[in-house]
Amino acid sequence: MDHRHKLNCMVKIKFFLLLFIFFFNLGTIYANEKKFTEGKILYENKFVVDAEYLDLGDGSIFIRDANVGYPIPKSKVVNIVDKNFYDTVKSKSKWNASLESFYRFEAGSHYQYEYNNKGNYFLNDEFIRPLKIGLLLLTAYTYSSALQANQKLGDSIYGLNSSDKQDTFQQRNREFVISAFLTTSIFLGSSIIAYIRFGKDSSWNDLRIPERAEISIDELQNRIQNDNVGKRIDLKYEMRF
Repeated sequence: MDHRHKLNCMVKIKFFLLLFIFFFNLGTIYANEKKFTEGKILYENKFVVDAEYLDLGDGSIFIRDANVGYPIPKSKVVNIVDKNFYDTVKSKSKWNASLESFYRFEAGSHYQYEYNNKGNYFLNDEFIRPLKIGLLLLTAYTYSSALQANQKLGDSIYGLNSSDKQDTFQQRNREFVISAFLTTSIFLGSSIIAYIRFGKDSSWNDLRIPERAEISIDELQNRIQNDNVGKRIDLKYEMRF
């Protein structure tokens, strides 16, 4: 009886052990499974494809939609950007980015792909915005101080305290001119930067989004196959000579 009880216990232990190993391996498989990511595939300098993609690690990228999927050469992919960034750049222009930098107190970093994550912090909107606001407040303060100094100079008695009031006014006026110059320089400089960086990646390479034609996965695959056929024909032609 004891022997049978021990045998049943051993069977149960083995069963739960096997069950644990099964679920552990299943969890490991799911954890290591590579997941597809949705994005805009910028292919060469001409086309864009809206698809889910997965880097296969062999020099190719697998792209798919709800119906089909194909591997494409990674060397031909300029970049892969998210849909929001692509739509924003596609619907705007460099002049829009430059103008927005004035009234939104920005430098257009959201028009440059992943620049806020990889680029120079001092050119990010998060840095430029408080800098612009601070300079505007400083300019307003120095302007008010210069006006007050000028008013006191006008109210002073010539020959008694006018010299001190004149020195104070000149000092306040210089402070205003310097702050106004810095503010104007930052606003103009950031608008130029916003114009230049529009539609580029974090390395300042032009992604050519405005002029790209959007095609389907099937259309892209047909173009790749036609290019490969053309290369084989050229190779045969060269080998004959």
